[in-house]
Amino acid sequence: AMTTSTTLSPDFEITLPRDLCARLGWVPGQDFIFLPKPSGVLILPVPSQQDLKGIANGASTHNFRER
Repeated sequence: AMTTSTTLSPDFEITLPRDLCARLGWVPGQDFIFLPKPSGVLILPVPSQQDLKGIANGASTHNFRER
């Protein structure tokens, strides 16, 4: 487990530690979503269209609206 900290700037910016980004495969210019949680925020990378391609293959749409 990696423990690190950073500081919120006066412009409300946070610099992510380089080693954390490298470990997670995050790259400059990548888009992220922020999900509020009761005790903080969850930061997740937005998947690319290529990452989502085929994600629903084999899913049944039978009676989908009734569920």
